[in-house]
Amino acid sequence: MIQFVQPIWLWAGAGIVVPVIIHLWNSKQGKTLKVGSIAFLTENARSHSRSLQLSELLLLLLRCLLLIILAFILSKPLLQNQVDQARGKGWVLMERETVQETYFHFKPVVDSLLASGHAFHYFTKGFEEAKLEDAVKMKYDSIMPARESYWLLLKELNQRVPATLPVYLFTDNNAARFAGSRPEVSMDIKWQVYTSNDTASTWLEKAYETFTDSIRIITGHSNTTGVYYTYRDIPHMPFNEKFTVDTSTLTVCIYADRPGTDASYLKAAMDAIRDFTKRKTNTTVVNTPGDIPGKYDWLFWLSENTIPLPLLKSRVFAYAKGPVKNIHSGIVTGDVSASEELPVFKMITQINPGNDYAIWKNGYGETVLSKEKGKHSVFHFYSRFDPQWNGLVWSEQFPQIMYELVFNETNYAKGMQATGKMVVDEQQIQPKVVDDALLLPKAGLLQKMDLTKPFWVAAFILFLLERIVSFRKRRRELYA
Repeated sequence: MIQFVQPIWLWAGAGIVVPVIIHLWNSKQGKTLKVGSIAFLTENARSHSRSLQLSELLLLLLRCLLLIILAFILSKPLLQNQVDQARGKGWVLMERETVQETYFHFKPVVDSLLASGHAFHYFTKGFEEAKLEDAVKMKYDSIMPARESYWLLLKELNQRVPATLPVYLFTDNNAARFAGSRPEVSMDIKWQVYTSNDTASTWLEKAYETFTDSIRIITGHSNTTGVYYTYRDIPHMPFNEKFTVDTSTLTVCIYADRPGTDASYLKAAMDAIRDFTKRKTNTTVVNTPGDIPGKYDWLFWLSENTIPLPLLKSRVFAYAKGPVKNIHSGIVTGDVSASEELPVFKMITQINPGNDYAIWKNGYGETVLSKEKGKHSVFHFYSRFDPQWNGLVWSEQFPQIMYELVFNETNYAKGMQATGKMVVDEQQIQPKVVDDALLLPKAGLLQKMDLTKPFWVAAFILFLLERIVSFRKRRRELYA
């Protein structure tokens, strides 16, 4: 397969019209003959003057080919062939950091494959070939670095092995390792998974001082079925415990420049959050920008006016501006515990979404709430806190949704949900296997050859032939 590094230069091939025009312009004129009368030649002469005839077709062809060859040279052609570089009967892959545990679960199968001639490779970037006995003896740090998604690694592996090479992949089934979209691959893969022995964990999520002068400790728990949190209040910090307690007061300012119930609904939700969490919170509602406090943690700008730049100090939740459209859909907030569908009736048309994070969406995939990628944490809400716009404010989930936004804003901005030690069924992790012809050529198996030199040789030969034919043409004209 021939590909071009700079295919735009192929348009230079249109220059073949130049030699055609030159040939037509330099058409050889007939000789003048003296005759006694031209009465019988008039119509004939007119007919001849209207016709354009190509002469020296070989010379014209050589010049056109020369221009086409030059266009190909400027486009930098490459010849690509997919070659089979894999060795052995197949590959056996395990992740480097968990190779001991993985081998323990699949020892009979792995030993049988290696004995039959399969090669062992690490299921990490580069897919380094190694000896399994050395990999099993290797020691790793107890704290492992962040590791890539199995699906992302599988996409890269697909570019490195031929479609017919048997690939045996052995990994755990931790849900956190299956981020992104399910890949499409063209290879003969057999993927087996196991559930890790480390299937449960507990951690300190946060600790803060409440408005009742106690300390609330939130502990996170995860296992193979999900993630949950427990709460306990203690009167004072135990002497034998060493952890940081947040003693700050959350300052929330709600700005509304028009009379309405938007600010009231939001204020009620924030009060409900305060009563439930016992978090020290100060929520105020103001009607003029001058009353906005100099320091705040959250500013809810319930106005269509532009936010003054000096107010962009911390997190800002702002109403988006633009044309209003009617819609019949639902709001997807990303809260996995939500059980009630939240209808949306009106939305602001998103004119310039840019590269914002989409946090809430509707059923059509359109953004309802987004976060700017920039210096300031600015959120744009493409609806309103109004029952005529959506069912958000009348839902019992409203305080819970606002809690997730206000207190877990980092996770929302990244579009991530905690998975902890949750596991995925083996059938759910399998990639979609498609025919090799339906995917792009495998980059790791491509052999590339630069065709620029052969084309230069061809151009030189054509140039010599063109000069020879042109020289002979002139000699004929000279002696004619």
